[in-house]
Amino acid sequence: MLVTTAVAEVADTPARAALVDAEAGRLGKLEQRLVHHLAATGPGEIGDLRAELDSVPPVPGCQGPSRAPGSPWDEVFPRAAPGGVADVLVAFVRAAVAAPEREIGRWLRWLLPDGTIAELVASGRLHRLDGDLIASPEV
Repeated sequence: MLVTTAVAEVADTPARAALVDAEAGRLGKLEQRLVHHLAATGPGEIGDLRAELDSVPPVPGCQGPSRAPGSPWDEVFPRAAPGGVADVLVAFVRAAVAAPEREIGRWLRWLLPDGTIAELVASGRLHRLDGDLIASPEV
């Protein structure tokens, strides 16, 4: 994931939860092997990881030849930061300026609880424009 430090801080809670899920095998056996392998060996080239593990899942957000994450999340951010999936969503909409509501949920690999966008609009953290267009309140 390539994001600013500010967005990474709001993504901290769901990122840590995803690591725990991967380590426990709740995201799949291959993801569990990958996380355990990276914990033991550190980051590496995707091609090397494929050879070492026979097959690895795509690194989310990466296209083509790439590297696995440069440093483990909990080393870059040693202390947990407040935030959650809704906070990440607000940061992404702010960066996009505006987007169709039906597409916003596809931006995240994490499950977006039902009603999240409606709650963010009701609280004033997001703004509904004409039709299904969602924007940052600054628009």
